[in-house]
Amino acid sequence: MGRWFVREVAGRLIDIHVSEESLALSVDLDVETSGVASMMGLLAQLLAEAVEKQGRLDAEYRHWRACKMKNLAELAAQPGGNKKPEYVMSAEVESDNGFLERKNALAKMEADVQYLRAYLEALKVKSFLVQTKANLAKVALLA
Repeated sequence: MGRWFVREVAGRLIDIHVSEESLALSVDLDVETSGVASMMGLLAQLLAEAVEKQGRLDAEYRHWRACKMKNLAELAAQPGGNKKPEYVMSAEVESDNGFLERKNALAKMEADVQYLRAYLEALKVKSFLVQTKANLAKVALLA
């Protein structure tokens, strides 16, 4: 279970498997403390890149759609052109294979962004649990 993320972040290729299993607490608090902190930093970088890519994909889709609609409108405006209602032109654009390719890429990136956000929130909770566990261990030593 989980997801693989392969992205270029800050000029380096990151290949990481993000899974629910990595959210479980281990016995070694030192490993947990450094591991959670580094994972949060890495995921924050991945999230920033995913949000940026989502914006680029959305802009690319909007530009592609606007160009298609403009071309259809220009064809209709030519002498002898076939004037079509906007909903017909929209249907023509949305039936193009390019529409589905762009919308699917955008949907996948939106899902990645949501997954990374949720995972980052889960790591924040894990960080709190690690801190609590460490504090309880200190109290036990003092008692």
